[in-house]
Amino acid sequence: MKIIKIPQFLHEVLGKESTLAELLMIFVTSIVGTLGLFFFTSIEWNQLSLWKIVLLFLLIFDILAGFIANLTFSTNQHYKENSKLRLVFIAIHIQPLLFSFLLNDYFYICLIVWIYTLITALSINALQKYPAQRVLAGCFVMIGLIGLLLYLNPIPNLLLIALAFFHLKVTYSFAVDHYAVREI
Repeated sequence: MKIIKIPQFLHEVLGKESTLAELLMIFVTSIVGTLGLFFFTSIEWNQLSLWKIVLLFLLIFDILAGFIANLTFSTNQHYKENSKLRLVFIAIHIQPLLFSFLLNDYFYICLIVWIYTLITALSINALQKYPAQRVLAGCFVMIGLIGLLLYLNPIPNLLLIALAFFHLKVTYSFAVDHYAVREI
């Protein structure tokens, strides 16, 4: 596999080096996922102004790309070596609140998802050495997704999918040290 050195300004996103295959998977699946999501939900956003549509597109692309990128060894290792940056990363993820602003609605739903995700991600992050960290993160994600699907509905599909992947990205994909050696 061809190793690609990542420019320093992208280390927080992709780590220090990655494989060409991983970079292609991140980009292709994220752009296809974002385009597909926008194509199939156009009725939910087509009345928005252009700048809101563009920002919404970029935020969703960021969430989908981050969901995949955070699963890579390179990104995981970067935050393992810079543990305080992991806390900053969790704290700056306010996309649900931005979704509420861009869609002119759904503030409380977005706030609940954001707070729940913040709490669960910080809890999982605090358990870096815990042998069942991944399993516990999976439990938190499952509860969050069930709550989102059953109790925080009805919301537009675009927002539902964006919030679900936001929660997956921050709580499971990012807060978990996927490459840790765990002793049971």
